[in-house]
Amino acid sequence: MRTSETGYQHLMVDLGSSECRNYPGGNDSAILALTDIPWYPPYPRDTLHYHNCMEIGLCQEGCGTLETGGQCYSFDAGALLLSPRGAHHAQHNAGQRVTHWRYIAVDTDRLLGETPASARHVIRQALRGAWSGGVFLPAESAQARQGARMFDTIFDAYRLGQAGAIPEIEALVLLLLVRLARCGEFESPAVFSGPYLSPHVQPALQYVARHYAEDVRIGQMARSCSMSESHFRRLFTLLVGCSPLEYLNRYRVHHAISLLCTTHDSMESIASRAGFSSVSTFNRNFMRYAGGESPVQWRKKHVKQHDISR
Repeated sequence: MRTSETGYQHLMVDLGSSECRNYPGGNDSAILALTDIPWYPPYPRDTLHYHNCMEIGLCQEGCGTLETGGQCYSFDAGALLLSPRGAHHAQHNAGQRVTHWRYIAVDTDRLLGETPASARHVIRQALRGAWSGGVFLPAESAQARQGARMFDTIFDAYRLGQAGAIPEIEALVLLLLVRLARCGEFESPAVFSGPYLSPHVQPALQYVARHYAEDVRIGQMARSCSMSESHFRRLFTLLVGCSPLEYLNRYRVHHAISLLCTTHDSMESIASRAGFSSVSTFNRNFMRYAGGESPVQWRKKHVKQHDISR
């Protein structure tokens, strides 16, 4: 198991730019959401963010890097990330293949409130200690493989939707947390470098992360890197693999995907929050960069977490 430290001095994005991505509450279950999300290449850089609950993610396919607790880790299919409530983290997908993740959002206060004292003590100790900044399990670890099998069982139970599925899912998630909490093998972060971490264009990536919801101009991105706009366009395309405008629109689409998964917001609200000037512009870019489906079609196909309490 790889665990992070609680200090954030090595984060590539300032904590001041970290955003809160809340999962909707109000369900009759400690499991707030189960989501199954494909991400489409080429990938924009993720924003450092945190949640109002615990999020457990399992990579189904693809590769990239994860930031959590001030450290950076390489991930591939089978890797698992546990992010407690409030833990700052970011997922940077890479490569030319679709990256596919499954996520479980857990209200740990509610789950532990209904848990036997012995299990509750083990999990709370982990939350206050080794888990405080987030936990990463590489795909090759026995714990990640075990976690992947439990993910399959959890999502199978949810997909079948039989009577009693929610208590079964809660019990399985609790078992997963207990097994992770009892594991004491900690490893060092992986070393990673990639073209999107280039210091030449890093200020522009950070500028987009902070201002994507505004009327961003390419000239502003260029000035953040102290370059002329023409030179910036050429260098950015060379290093990142797409033009600055395409990167900006892809970043907005990826943020919109997060909003589609974690909110009940209307298409108009999501378009505005993601930085698109109109719903038609949002629809056009979403269909271009998210597999050809409209936002409405994508939400119907991929998002079921609002039914978790049924």
